[in-house]
Amino acid sequence: MPNNELLNIFLSHQNKWISGNSLAEKLSISRTMVWKRINALKEAGHQIERKHNRGYRYIGTTKLSAAAIQHQCAPVQVMVFEQIDSTNKYAKEIINRHQISEPFAIIANHQTDGYGRRGRSFYSPADSGLYLTIAVPVNHDSTINPGLLTTTTAVAVVKALKKSYPTVAFQLKWINDIWVDNQKVGGIMTESIMDVELMQPSVIIVGIGINLTTSHFPVNIDQPVAAISTNPIDRNQIAVDIINQFMASYPKYQTGFEMDNYRKLSVVIGKQVTVSTRTNPLIGTVENIADNGALVLRTADGTIHHVMTGEVTKVRINQ
Repeated sequence: MPNNELLNIFLSHQNKWISGNSLAEKLSISRTMVWKRINALKEAGHQIERKHNRGYRYIGTTKLSAAAIQHQCAPVQVMVFEQIDSTNKYAKEIINRHQISEPFAIIANHQTDGYGRRGRSFYSPADSGLYLTIAVPVNHDSTINPGLLTTTTAVAVVKALKKSYPTVAFQLKWINDIWVDNQKVGGIMTESIMDVELMQPSVIIVGIGINLTTSHFPVNIDQPVAAISTNPIDRNQIAVDIINQFMASYPKYQTGFEMDNYRKLSVVIGKQVTVSTRTNPLIGTVENIADNGALVLRTADGTIHHVMTGEVTKVRINQ
């Protein structure tokens, strides 16, 4: 798109002045057309400053922008939607229609039917969160370790968030929740798409939802939730940081290289918790997180349980 060409020039010279003549030459258009395209970008939420004898300077954007995100994570195709039912659902629709050979990311400003583990609704209001799905094709000779994939992704997301929130003390509640001050600010859900003929996963889908500045939540949410901050933030940069950090970590996630960092961020180690499992709930003290991502739980009778699938529904913080 013509406006994307202009935006890419600005993104390559962010916070630097570019003359109208230079822009016209680069794009092979008139100064008048440059002005019209700049106005179109400004109407789309991009902040562009104009100064006599200096030209134009790109400052940033208040809106999610596929071009702004794509510019900094080129290997991953990025699609941005103002509103969508669910980024994970849309990713699945793409995968069902096309054979996927390269990773892609779906980002929404607002989800009308966002969901988390066990089909639980994930509140996804407009303008205040980041709702992102990354889809990665799986080599036919590869196996998937769900526990290590989720724990590695959780550390990658925290590392990415720390770039924008360096003073925030993020924690992780096993296995997929991001916490700040004992409240959930985000969640991660991994899914896989099966190749029916080969009977093995063909694509991994990683859904990430973050409450960045959300100030009001439904009263029926069954756990303490909050936003990371009330201060406005560049959601495009956070999306870039998450995608890039995930893509850097993914190729080696099966080695468990982030498990020490995951343990350091864990809010449950040493705490008494209630874990919902496929059979009966377990109550005990978390001894550790195993190298494969399993929760190591000691129940009151001294039995050690290695829980691979389940959900920590209660954490006794003050003990």
